Amino acid sequence: MSVEYLSINGGELVPVRTVKKIGPVTDEDRESLSALNSRIDADRFHSRIDYADKTKNYVPESIDDLAAQGLALVTIDDENGVAVPADNIKKAKNLTDEDRARFEASTGKPMRADYLARIETRAGAVLATLRADMVMKRMSQPYRAATGAQAAETPAEPSEDADPAAYRSAAEAYDIG
Repeated sequence: MSVEYLSINGGELVPVRTVKKIGPVTDEDRESLSALNSRIDADRFHSRIDYADKTKNYVPESIDDLAAQGLALVTIDDENGVAVPADNIKKAKNLTDEDRARFEASTGKPMRADYLARIETRAGAVLATLRADMVMKRMSQPYRAATGAQAAETPAEPSEDADPAAYRSAAEAYDIG
């Protein structure tokens, strides 16, 4: 199921096509929000939404709450929980040394070493800590909020380092294919 709008902040509607990426609010984000104004209750925010126009919005909805609205998400950074709407992904490309050098030349600082791919979305480019092919594989089975029964039935994605023999077909295993 694909959705066109997300309901955030108790009823505001935002078009999904403008969403660049979504992630959990970090401790650093909370400190920054609290420093802006002592009356801000930073603990009430659970997610940060970055938009195509380079603005961001802190919202009380969790990533699961947003996914429960029918939003299919592709996690592009497992460690930090950053995801992009699956329907917004246009293409992905692994980063090269030349890409890293170009980034450093334009920004004056080195790119994080754990970034492996550049993902082009309808809302702009984002960097991923996964290879481009893994991001594309995740598009076919995007993250969605799961109820307890669904969570138990959903198979875990095999890790890249998993034993490939465990994922071979019986025909391959017995050399009859």
